[in-house]
Amino acid sequence: MLPDVQDKLVKDEVLVVKGEIENDEFSGGLRMRTLSVMTVAEAREQLMQQVVIDVYADQWQQQKKTFDGLVTRHENPDEAKGCKISFNFYTDEAKGLIHLAERFRMDLEDDTLLALKTLFGAGSIRFD
Repeated sequence: MLPDVQDKLVKDEVLVVKGEIENDEFSGGLRMRTLSVMTVAEAREQLMQQVVIDVYADQWQQQKKTFDGLVTRHENPDEAKGCKISFNFYTDEAKGLIHLAERFRMDLEDDTLLALKTLFGAGSIRFD
């Protein structure tokens, strides 16, 4: 077993396994040849291009400090890991879509997603 897979085998951890299913002539059932093993967060990162958050100008100043703690800043954008971040920013007069720079990313661990939903509301978070 490869070390990177072995590190993911933790009690009660949900994993996403990608593989090829084929008939098993020996047992008469099916077998799967594993191609990759990912944590749920790794699968989210691979499948989702960006997180889009609805932000309202009158609430942003209160939300900003907490939000900053959820964002990772990478010095080299080419090595940035995590999901890209965009805002649908609403004011009384206008709405605009803002894409943060490539060096700002967010991991998609369960605790981060819960913090986002708590901060902005579950209906304000979307993944593309």
